Amino acid sequence: MLNDTLGWVCGLRGTLLKTTDAGVNWQSVDIGYPNISYWAIDFLDENLGVITLGNGSILKTTDGGESWTDIQTGTTNALYCVDIIDPLHIIAAGEWYQVAYTSDGGNTWHLNDELPYDANAIQFTDTSTGYAVGGENLGIWKTTNGGMNWFHAGEGGEWGVSLLSDGTGYAVGMNLKIYKRTGGLDNWYKLILNESWSNVFFINENVGYLTCADLGEKVYKTEDGGNSYSKIENSPEYNSVILFIDSLTGFLGSDKIYKTTDGGVNWYAANGTGGVSRIFFVNEQDGWAVGGNKIYKTTDGGENWSVNFNLQTFTNIYFVDSVYGWTSGSIPCKTTDGGEIWTQQTNASSIGSDDVYFLNPDTGWVTKYSSIFNSLFKTVDGGLNWIAVPEVVGSRKFFHFPDPVHWIIIGFSRYYITNNYGNSWVEFTETVPTGLVSFNAPTNDKGFFVGTQGLILRYEDTTNVPVELLSFTGDFVDKSVSLKWKTATEVNNRGFIIEKSFNKKDWDELTFINGKGTSTEKNEYSFIDHSLIRAVQYYRLKQIDFDGTFNYSRIIEVRENLPLEFKLYQNYPNPFNPKTNIEYNLTKRSHVCLSIFNIIGQRKAIIVDEIQRPGKHLIEFNAMGLTSGIYFYELKTDEHIFIKKMIVLK
Repeated sequence: MLNDTLGWVCGLRGTLLKTTDAGVNWQSVDIGYPNISYWAIDFLDENLGVITLGNGSILKTTDGGESWTDIQTGTTNALYCVDIIDPLHIIAAGEWYQVAYTSDGGNTWHLNDELPYDANAIQFTDTSTGYAVGGENLGIWKTTNGGMNWFHAGEGGEWGVSLLSDGTGYAVGMNLKIYKRTGGLDNWYKLILNESWSNVFFINENVGYLTCADLGEKVYKTEDGGNSYSKIENSPEYNSVILFIDSLTGFLGSDKIYKTTDGGVNWYAANGTGGVSRIFFVNEQDGWAVGGNKIYKTTDGGENWSVNFNLQTFTNIYFVDSVYGWTSGSIPCKTTDGGEIWTQQTNASSIGSDDVYFLNPDTGWVTKYSSIFNSLFKTVDGGLNWIAVPEVVGSRKFFHFPDPVHWIIIGFSRYYITNNYGNSWVEFTETVPTGLVSFNAPTNDKGFFVGTQGLILRYEDTTNVPVELLSFTGDFVDKSVSLKWKTATEVNNRGFIIEKSFNKKDWDELTFINGKGTSTEKNEYSFIDHSLIRAVQYYRLKQIDFDGTFNYSRIIEVRENLPLEFKLYQNYPNPFNPKTNIEYNLTKRSHVCLSIFNIIGQRKAIIVDEIQRPGKHLIEFNAMGLTSGIYFYELKTDEHIFIKKMIVLK
């Protein structure tokens, strides 16, 4: 887009479109290359523009697209992006790491292949300094000599880069990647945690860790119960599993096992292992790990590991006590002497298992890799016989609460929970997003799920909360928010503090509502919030007992139903004396100027001149100072102008 109305679009097989009415209508422009893809387009002003082609050529116009000149750059590789720096300096890049640069308006070109990827976007801040993005997970690359040489400038996206005149910059890419820089510095940082998490472990309700198995990704830590996370820069990369045995001592499974003794601030490689996918400790000194076709064992708190067994693919390991253990994998194995001897378990129901868990030496479960057939099998005789659990399909991994009565299965986009030692299962697939891969619970009633593309869920079991909350809702009513909640029973309930937030992090107390003490009847509560209201806000209830203990409700989001179109309504009443109402809709945050003009175009009053939130707005206008007659009221925003007639009749 060159201005508010003029813009261009290019695409495959000679597609070139032009708009002169801000994109409402587009007209096709034929410039004679129907079989070649137009990969990128850039205009310096309304006259000077270029298009890069799939054959390495560049089309140039100096008359606003009326005519185009085919310029040969010297390469036949497709050029996927282009930036006109000034009338003389143009740079393009694309296939096979190709970079093409001209300093004389396109008469001569300099070529090199110094970029580490096929660039998808490129932008320069001056004739020497520029940035490019392209290959997945390869980040943002920078040049300071007109594209002749490039060096890594920071993490970033693969598909777009935009640099603003104030020094702010953005780079975007696949899977919710948005990176930003400030002050013209290469301090690129991620705006959205979009990692596909591989594992989660919480030491307590507040302190937890997330890992990601993607190349280059490190460990993230939260110290506020999952409200915010920060990257641990000194942590290893490419981590598949994390485990802490106390608040300071933890282990990572990556290309080898890493250990920390300071709560994850620093990590060092343990001795004797390759890559591992599961780690298990019987006590502070004795631990086990599996990776590939090996079982590893440590007897000195994870400083040194040795290969305990080497046979076939192992997927997990679990010990009931210091002597009795199982592995899952292509052929599960069992030990009854602390790992001195491992015996293959050839029962068909357990072969090819994904995970294993034993409640005691006799009772245990395995999961099998199947999304359609029976995938959970149980034994009550130490693995001699296995019985399918028919209500569970697609199971993969077990995850446990501290109390063994309570555990969870994550499977092929299907999820199950048990509250009675695995005797029965309840599926909760429909209540959570897809993509969950791991779960960890620091307490018996709180846990955390993680999954793909930055997915993090907090789980709270409210079955033991003395106040049983049936519902908690909020609705917009006349520019206020009406909150309502119901309880089924109440025990020792002093009351509720209503808390409000605009970001789910910072909470303000609005008021306190008295509870019913102890009651077996259904009770209803309500409150109307007249304080600062925005398009979106969040609420939660802090239920407090008479002894001071408390529990939080789930967080509810109250979102105003925004209008679908900008609109200025006819004032009412009309004619009027001396007051009338003017109503209008805003679909997004806008600077609004609402003015009154007389019949010859003289501005008589400015009613509104400010930035306003999206939604419906109602303004009362007092025409006390105006004489009788016909007037016009004008609503002007950044993108729209509306005018309607009103009549003052005195």
